[in-house]
Formats: sequence, structure tokens, C-alpha cells
Amino acid sequence: MILTYVLLLKGRILKVKFRKAISLVLALVIVFSVEVCSLGSVFATSQTNQYQKYIYKRGQDLKNTYAKLSAGDELNIVYFGGSVTNGTGATNAQTDSWRGLVGQWFVDNFNNVTINNINSAIGATGSKFGAYRLNHDVIAHKPDLVFVEFAINDYYDNQGEDIPLAEYGMRFETIVRNIRKELPLCDIVTVYTTEISHVNTNQAGELHDEAKEHEKICVAYNIPSIHIGRALADKITVGKAQQEWPEYFYDDGTNVHPNNKGYKIYFDAIKEYLENCLINSSYDGSAKNHTLPKMVNEYLLDGNIEVIDVDEALVTKSQELGGKNLKLKHYSEMNIGNPFRTFGDDGAASIEKNESVSFALEFTGTEIAILETCENDNKVEYYSIKVDNQEEKSVARQMTPTVLATGLEYGKHTVIIRPYFANSAKDNSKFLIKAFFVRDDRAVTAKYDHEHVYGNYISDKNASCVKNGTKTAKCCIKNCDKFKTVVDLGSKLTHKFVVVPTKKATLYKNGKGEKICSLCGRFDDVVTIKKIKSVKANDCHYNGKVQTPKVTVKDSAGKTVSSKYYTLKCYGKRKNLGSYKVKVTFKGNYSGSKTVKFKINPPKSSIKKLTAAKKSLKVKITKKTKQVKGYEIQYSTSKKFSKSTTKILTVSSNKKTTATLKGLKSKKKYYVRVRTYKTSSGKKYYSAWSGYKSKKTK
Repeated sequence: MILTYVLLLKGRILKVKFRKAISLVLALVIVFSVEVCSLGSVFATSQTNQYQKYIYKRGQDLKNTYAKLSAGDELNIVYFGGSVTNGTGATNAQTDSWRGLVGQWFVDNFNNVTINNINSAIGATGSKFGAYRLNHDVIAHKPDLVFVEFAINDYYDNQGEDIPLAEYGMRFETIVRNIRKELPLCDIVTVYTTEISHVNTNQAGELHDEAKEHEKICVAYNIPSIHIGRALADKITVGKAQQEWPEYFYDDGTNVHPNNKGYKIYFDAIKEYLENCLINSSYDGSAKNHTLPKMVNEYLLDGNIEVIDVDEALVTKSQELGGKNLKLKHYSEMNIGNPFRTFGDDGAASIEKNESVSFALEFTGTEIAILETCENDNKVEYYSIKVDNQEEKSVARQMTPTVLATGLEYGKHTVIIRPYFANSAKDNSKFLIKAFFVRDDRAVTAKYDHEHVYGNYISDKNASCVKNGTKTAKCCIKNCDKFKTVVDLGSKLTHKFVVVPTKKATLYKNGKGEKICSLCGRFDDVVTIKKIKSVKANDCHYNGKVQTPKVTVKDSAGKTVSSKYYTLKCYGKRKNLGSYKVKVTFKGNYSGSKTVKFKINPPKSSIKKLTAAKKSLKVKITKKTKQVKGYEIQYSTSKKFSKSTTKILTVSSNKKTTATLKGLKSKKKYYVRVRTYKTSSGKKYYSAWSGYKSKKTK
């Protein structure tokens, strides 16, 4: 017999079914009490689906997070992203941002577990800086769960970087693959936010381009993603983003930072995912390593990246190596913010305003990059770099961090760095060096273990009249799936201009049009479409079939108008001899119609043979009987058959195929041709003249 007991526990109703003994009931009560204490409100709410279309569950989702919570273990959550993750725009970033709300949700729902919410978000930085600081700001905390949010700042970075779009996917893969390698039990969740220029894209159910590159990696690595930006965009009335945006976003001129109401929508979408994974879970409580798939990109932006924090000892060493006019300062001494707070509060700053400064550093690796803070009016324009005994060179400031030197031979190097400022006063009073990043490109994660050998390149057929297309080849090494795509030089197409009418030409008036490239849409000129001057239908020769004449249309400039600009409609049976009509109806650049006549004439004959005789020629012609009454043989001493030298002999029977031309001049060359004729309905019809043959008389 099955008994059902309703237990009231922490204000929540739990239905527990068990069999047989009361002792078993008590045991189950104890077990379930312990379970609820460790999991908080695991059995709280029923599964919700309000934001289901914005949630993409993949792989194990939060299986390992659930296992940690089930065991009552301490849980480390890292929030890794930009200013939207940090909480810019919220009244209180620690409590009102999506990060703060998610962190509090874990604390409230799992109050018997120590929840460590770690804010590793840094504003105005994308996945490039994320890859460089990953070890320092994420892996060092040994997280159990990481929320990653970089796609929106990658969009902003792409406005200032001249790199392929796929580069943002490579940077993002660097982050997730290294988390997977170093912390295989760590769960990862990607979140995509929005900004005002992406509303139409989001409302169409799409992500912006940089987010799409991230999503490719999420799919390959089975990482769940939550499109919280789409969830918020769908709250906006289509076509009214400008008017309704302030309801959800903080007015700081960026159109990217939500206010409390906007952050609440971001949180609600994430909360639904968390509830469906952790509250209404079907997990068994066991943990399992995430699998590491085959790489998507050929190389990653890693390589045992070492962070060198700037401290008193490093500044002192810089002075010993030749660095000048720098000392360690706290950011507050300089009246500036501390956006890179995860790298401490101190940095190397100028001793005296407007004095030239330099920093000298020893490092071991193949690349050195710098992390510095400088306010808008005091930004570094470029750095002058001298590595070892190499020539000094200039390096423009880049998206954080600025790579000062790369591709060096692995080993110990000394670099001297001199910043040059964009402001006219050369004011360096708000310039603070926070850290350096050292890479070893020998340790970069690579997809292949061999040098590629490529076969024949095949065109991708994507050239346009704006730029060259590309061509692609596959590596010839056995079992290698690497393709290489390069620019197909010389494949650029020429513009194909067509006239797009703004006013169509007619039989009586000129029209107007614009010359537009049909390939790229480029405008070239405004042109006149000449009016139609003549419409003619060529006569046909009888062939026993229904015939349509060839029509020639010319404009007022004497140019032939293409047949693509008109259609033909013929009348009558058009098989036997006679006169017929064809209607020409114009289209495209022209409008109107005109009906013209054409004839079907007897079939053509030809001269088969000429035989010379004394003052005469014997003519043999090709026999034609259908739709033919007889023949006319024309002969002349002029190959042009001029009127004064030309005569005609009529053969009145279509069955007679020979005739003799008499009374000719002796030893004179004559030109001979033939045509057929027939009378129909009182009108005589002639074929065209045949080609001529010539012969000299005897």
C-alpha cells in the first residue's frame, strides 16, 4: 500500500511517497530534511518557461554546480566580462546589477552553502584582454562556475580594430578552452547582452556578428548560452527603440548599460535557467569532467601568459635598468579611477608632471604587453620601444592590452618603454602603469602538429566589383582537415552598369534613367533613354513550319534596342505565303507597343551549275515546288547587278530546272542568280535572290 505524507518544511510543501513501514517514513523525513538544508529551495517552484526561447541548454549544463551544492561544498562563482557584468548603470552595482542579483539568488536559495561571488569584470574590455588576464582573474580563483560576457565589448573593439571577424571567436575559444583544460569540472555559462544598434537584429531572433562568433564556440564546446539581450530587446516596441530605450537603460550616452529595470530583465532570464537546472533538477548529484573537443581555431591567444604586477621592487629595478621619472603611486593620489582593480591599486606614475618618463623591464618570453590606465584627455598615443640592442621603434596604443613586442626569440630580454601622449601639453599626470603580460608563443595551443602543405586553390566565387574574392585549398597531409583561404588577386570584377528607368521612353518621347551597377549597386550617372524610332519585322521564307519573324528595333540615336526590352505577339497561321502582322510590346526601359507587317515569301532556290556555250550560258537551278510557281533568272556583266547591265529570264514552270541565256557577248564574263516567285490572292511574292555564280561565254 502506498501512503502519501505532506511535509511542511521551511514554508514549502513537499510530497513524499514511500512504502510499508513507519520507520521508513521517518528515515525518509530525515534524509529529505538534510537534502533540503543543503540545497536550499531545490524543491521550491515549478519549472518556468517565460524566457525559454532565449536559453540554449547544452552538454552537462550545471551538473557539476548541482553536485557541489548537493554535497554542501563551498561554491566559487566568477563573473568574467565587461562593464555590463560589473554593473555600470545600476543604482548599486553589488545588489542591483544582473551579477549582484544572480549572486544573491545563490545565497538566498542555498543558504547552508558558502557562496563566494567573485567579480572579475572590467569595463570597456573585450575577449582579447580576457584571454590575457584569464589566469590572473579567473583560474587563480579555482571557480566552480564562470559566467562569461564579452560579446558586446568585442563589438565595440571591432569598431577600432582592423582584424577578421573570426579573431573574436579565437579569443573567446582561448578563454573557454583554457578553463576546460585547467578546471575540467568547472561549469561555464555565456551571456549575451544588447545595445541600441542591435535591437532590430535581436528582435529578429539573431545575435550581432561578434556574438555569433562566440556562439560557434559555445556550440562546439557544449557551453550553454543565455541571450539576455534578446530578452530585453523584445520588451521594446518594434520601431520605437529611441523612445523606449531610456525606460530600461541608464542615460550615460553609451546606450549599453541597463538601469535597475533593465538589469532585472537580464537577471530574470538567467534566473529561469538557474531554476530549471538547479531547483527543478533531474541531476543525480554526481560530478563529471567536461569533455574537451577538437579545436575550432588553428591557434589560440595563450602561451603560458605570466602577469607581472607593478610594485615597489619592480619600479626600483626599472630605475636600475635605466627607467626614468617614475615612482609607485596609489590611483587615488592621481584623482583617477581604478578600472583595472583586479590588478591592485598601485602602479608606476610620473614623479613630475610633463616630464618625460620611461620604464625598463626584464622578462623571459617571446612577447611583452602593457596594461596602463590613462584618462581620456591624457591618453597615450603611441609607445617608443627598444628591446635589447635592437633599433627603437614606435608602437601605436591598442585595445587593452597594448602588445609592445612580439615574435621575439625565446629568452631573457630587456625592454625600455617610453609613452608619448596625445594631448598637446604632453600631460602625463594621469598615466599609471598597472601590469605587464609576458607570453611564450612556443606554448601556444595549436590544433595541428605538422606544417600544412596546400594543394590547388579553388575560387570561392565571391569576388565583386568592389574587391577581390577569395580562393581556398585543403592541406594535402593525410587526415588533415585544414583549409586555407587567401585573397584571389586579380579576381575583382568590373562594374556591370545597367540603366534603371526613372521615366520610361516611348515611341514619341525620350525617357530618363540612372546607370546603376547590377553587382554592387553603385550609381554612375543620369542618362537619357532615347525614344523608339523604328520597328521592322524581317520577311521570312516558306519552310513548311509556323514562323515568327526577326524584329529589329532602333532608337532615335540609331542604336539597336535589345530584344530583352520587348515581347512579340504574332497573328495568323504564318505557315504559307502571305502577309501577316506582329505586335511589338515594350517593357523595361520602354513602354508602349507597335504592330508591323511581315511577309512569308517562296523558298529560296540556287544556281547549281553554269555551262558556257558560244554567246550563251546554260543554267541549271535547284528545283523548288512547294509554294513556288516559277523562277526568275537574273544575269549581268556586273557582279553588283547594276540596272543598265542586267536582264531577267522568267521560267514559268516550277518543274523546269534548266534554261539557256542567249544573245550574250562572246568571251564575256557573266554573273547569274535566281529567285522563286508565286502569286497569292492577286499579289506576287518573290524569294530573296540566291548567291551568284559566274562564267565566261565562248
